[in-house]
Amino acid sequence: DILLKFYLPTTGNLLINNISISEVADFDIRKRVILVSQDAAIFDDTVINNICMGIEASQAEVEMACKLACVNDVIENMPDRYEARLQYQGKNLSGCQRQRIGIARALLRNPDVLIFDESTSALDKQTQELVVENILREYSNKIVIFVTHDPQIMSRVNEVVDLEKVNLASVSLNKNKKVTS
Repeated sequence: DILLKFYLPTTGNLLINNISISEVADFDIRKRVILVSQDAAIFDDTVINNICMGIEASQAEVEMACKLACVNDVIENMPDRYEARLQYQGKNLSGCQRQRIGIARALLRNPDVLIFDESTSALDKQTQELVVENILREYSNKIVIFVTHDPQIMSRVNEVVDLEKVNLASVSLNKNKKVTS
């Protein structure tokens, strides 16, 4: 939430390229840092409009994002392909299809930082491996963060931060602080 500037830090400071996040415009942050949550918002609109969501993109760019998210074949098998109408909340899609539409939406924007918050949890293991492999290959020069409990994904990344250990260390440090009045 702090990285996306939904909140500013209450203590300390978050720097991006040595600039305080408080000095960076919200729009600039949200253009360069994209969060893909577990539950992708799907609107009562066409597939292509659900993926583009207000940005201009060529058909080839949309299809490439969908191929990376392993959802292009699903879309190509729909009666109207990219012009097929999706129902509100993706009621005519499976959970894994909704997640892959959300992933394609993020990849199309080509941000500097991608945050995937359990956004592959509904995918079968084979598809999940392929999606993660595609993302890590195509965005190797970017920052990619997976928030996950999945050991398979954790084994694919360069750094793993165990938040439980961080929280325990923080609690331990706070217990050792002396309170003065």
